[in-house]
Amino acid sequence: MRQSREEYNRKQREWYAKNREAQRERTKKYYHDNKEREIERRAKRYADYKAHENRKNKLWSKNNPEKYAEYSARRRARIINATPGNVDHNAINAIYARCRFLNDLYGCDLQVDHVTPLDAGVEAGGIHHHTNLQLLDGSLNQSKGTKTDWLHPFNVDEMELTDPDIINWLDNL
Repeated sequence: MRQSREEYNRKQREWYAKNREAQRERTKKYYHDNKEREIERRAKRYADYKAHENRKNKLWSKNNPEKYAEYSARRRARIINATPGNVDHNAINAIYARCRFLNDLYGCDLQVDHVTPLDAGVEAGGIHHHTNLQLLDGSLNQSKGTKTDWLHPFNVDEMELTDPDIINWLDNL
């Protein structure tokens, strides 16, 4: 006799409730053992289902305000702790403005990326400084993850803010 879908789902939930910790450990071990493959799989899935993921992430943020606030605070703290005292905030702001401008002008999905990720630590060069920033397509940035040996050939230092369109756009911010 075949089980109904509801019965099957109920049994799955019961099993998971009894084996929650063991299942979490198996999942963590699998991810650890297959980290590169999982990162690539997740990046591909993210690119394929970006709109769906954005809705899901917004819903998660709304339903988990404490966790989202904690995540945001940790991210801000990493940036603050990784920002040297001699940083040129105008140069950093110009890179972010350039990213917004190009996204608005061309309808693309560029993101500002830390060449050496902040998670790598200050000792490894993971600082929030204009020399450690590059513009990347969103899907490339997602697939890059926290790799430290990856540099896109498009260097933000080579870009100039002299184009009249850019200057007009910046004036209207």
